[in-house]
Amino acid sequence: MMPLVSIGPLRLGSYGLLVLCALMVWWSWSERRLKRTDIVLHDWHFIAIIATTWLAGRLGAVLVQSPTWAGFVAQMIQLRTIEFHGWAAVAGGLLASIAVAQRTQIAWRQLWEAFALPTLAAHALVSVGAFLAGNGAGVLWDGPWAVSMLGALRHPVQLYEALILGVGVAWLWAWERQRPELTAWGAVLLWSTMVLLTAGFRADAWLLPGGIVATQLVALVVVSIAVERVMIQQSRLR
Repeated sequence: MMPLVSIGPLRLGSYGLLVLCALMVWWSWSERRLKRTDIVLHDWHFIAIIATTWLAGRLGAVLVQSPTWAGFVAQMIQLRTIEFHGWAAVAGGLLASIAVAQRTQIAWRQLWEAFALPTLAAHALVSVGAFLAGNGAGVLWDGPWAVSMLGALRHPVQLYEALILGVGVAWLWAWERQRPELTAWGAVLLWSTMVLLTAGFRADAWLLPGGIVATQLVALVVVSIAVERVMIQQSRLR
């Protein structure tokens, strides 16, 4: 993929630009949602969460690709926005938001309720960017909507992710007006359901003995927990 924008060593293609758009959506939407609850975070709090998420995602990708120390250093000094590890980035973002909540003495649940929908919307944009860049390709398939990627026809798994998250965020946003207390766990349920439905279509899926996809197994556990929490909260609201 040829870069669309080049600024010194930073070369941004369609994926990089969509990552930037996703960050802008996440920041501006999260800030507006926080203000509705009279919570104000400084800009450096948002920057710290973004930087930690980026660094964790880069570390995860580099550790997977470069097992040697020399390879690790060589990869880390290159500013290539396309190379992220999704689970590592999520873990970094969660840890950073928990740290911000503790430092500001804000209940983490309040932050997550504000960040949940913007985070999922940003994820959907990043998935579209990954599709355009050919990153995180799907398994081989020659069905009616297969796409040519990496020299073969494959499932457009990135678009599956974007579609599920996009529709889910729109539905949760409308549902939030009637049940705002359910937004946090509803977002967890949406994200884990997306992983459960799409992880098996990824060519880079981690397989356990018996052909079980590791991320689907984790997602199934999270879905079960999220469903239970949503049902408990609904019963309390009645």
